[in-house]
Amino acid sequence: MTIKGTLRFSTDSKDVIDIGDFKWFTKSVGYYSPKSRMMQFRADISCQPKEESRTALWSCSAAGTLAMANDAKNKQFVYHLWTASFSNGCTRFKAFYNNSKYENNFNAMERLSGKSQTSTDVHVKIVDSFYADLKDPKNALIEDPSDSALFKVNGEDLWLPKKVLAANSHFFAVLFRGNFKEAVDGFYEIKDLKLEEFIHFIGIVHLHNKHVDGKSVEGLLKLGDMYQCKIVLQRCEEYLQRASENEFPPMKKLFLIDTYKLHSILTDVLDQISVEELKAVPFDSLSFDVLRDLIVEKLRCIY
Repeated sequence: MTIKGTLRFSTDSKDVIDIGDFKWFTKSVGYYSPKSRMMQFRADISCQPKEESRTALWSCSAAGTLAMANDAKNKQFVYHLWTASFSNGCTRFKAFYNNSKYENNFNAMERLSGKSQTSTDVHVKIVDSFYADLKDPKNALIEDPSDSALFKVNGEDLWLPKKVLAANSHFFAVLFRGNFKEAVDGFYEIKDLKLEEFIHFIGIVHLHNKHVDGKSVEGLLKLGDMYQCKIVLQRCEEYLQRASENEFPPMKKLFLIDTYKLHSILTDVLDQISVEELKAVPFDSLSFDVLRDLIVEKLRCIY
């Protein structure tokens, strides 16, 4: 059964509506567009679980429309379609719409019903969702209680299934096979890590979180490398591949490639960096042989 709901445009993000197991709000935001050289507007749509917990792993995929509406006349003019995925570390979606379409629909509805009766709505359909509070030994990730393991991270208890972690991480596969301290204490302690980053890591491993951005990519690369987890490293590479130069500078990408041996995006990133910039790279500090060799070859090219 599809869960649906409607949000009414507001300039105040305190107007929260419950839809399914999540609380939603929307806000109209004005911004300057360099392309059009004028003010434009977008809809910011936010989603968070109703049950707030530091140890929650969650996701929500949704789709919907932005529409002019007149309740009295039961009329609706749709001017934008949207789809979004929300999860740990990704609670807001920016819906950039065509402002001309907005104005045309607004004027049409105003002629039909009068400005005072016109509202702007965000229609929401929840397509798929997941919620698990990992401090619960019977959380939704645990299918077999005999497969569960207790982790302690920043003073919080997290119950996680061993099989999925072992299948995706050589580090955890060895950990669970070996006679480690957990056999005595009854738990595995993860030290010197941020709880939010570790839960984000777990979400990617379990395919409940695909989101990686400029704020999270370096922390996730560190975890993916430390725990020898290919799927997390791959998600980070995919983000760096598509991230624009304004969002994530190519030189910064280059040093991440060197640190974590991200060979799949190496040539694409080198193409974004000028010869003059490469000449300024502290060559002796690079540890990735393939990267060093390709930089040498690029510097030898005649442009």
